[in-house]
Amino acid sequence: GSCTASRTDAGCFSIRPARPGASFAGALVTVTLLGSEAEARNELPGYMHHVDEAPVDLGPIVATGAWRPSIGSLTDPSYMIGFTYGRLVVVIDVQRASSTRTTTMDWAKKFGSVYVSSIIGVVKP
Repeated sequence: GSCTASRTDAGCFSIRPARPGASFAGALVTVTLLGSEAEARNELPGYMHHVDEAPVDLGPIVATGAWRPSIGSLTDPSYMIGFTYGRLVVVIDVQRASSTRTTTMDWAKKFGSVYVSSIIGVVKP
């Protein structure tokens, strides 16, 4: 797909400026294609090795969510959501500076739900 500033569609995600009061916010999506569905399922935990892991309902997919309250010495919380789709391992990582677990998780779930709804109709690789 093609990207247009401040627009999200099935082929493109755009990251808008941080909400007021946040010094940094961002989202990263990593997609890894592995050799088989079984390998993807086995490798997923390696991408989700943070604190407070729990299931996250993204509609048609129940993913794994993981809270990371800081990165090294930085108070830069992150909420990761990971799931497999056929041979793919998909990890969504949303960060908000000095944010709470609840708010960061809310952002990640909203982003993840849109992402899942855009790929769910595609044949699994």
